[in-house]
Amino acid sequence: MSVVRWNCLVGFSVEVVRRGHVVGGGIVEAASPNSDYVWLAGYGVDSRRLIHRAEGYELLVDEEQARILNGPA
Repeated sequence: MSVVRWNCLVGFSVEVVRRGHVVGGGIVEAASPNSDYVWLAGYGVDSRRLIHRAEGYELLVDEEQARILNGPA
């Protein structure tokens, strides 16, 4: 599920998508208050990276994490 409010994702595991393709993933370490960017700690040998929404990236979470973000149904 694509997430609009990136500033709510600190501590969540995400997939990074650009132009319809998964290009990475990791744990969100920090996010800007306006959700324009996040700092992502990569998995394994992937390093920490800064992801900017303006560069066409989307962040996806799995269904379980989406339920946590959205609260009880």
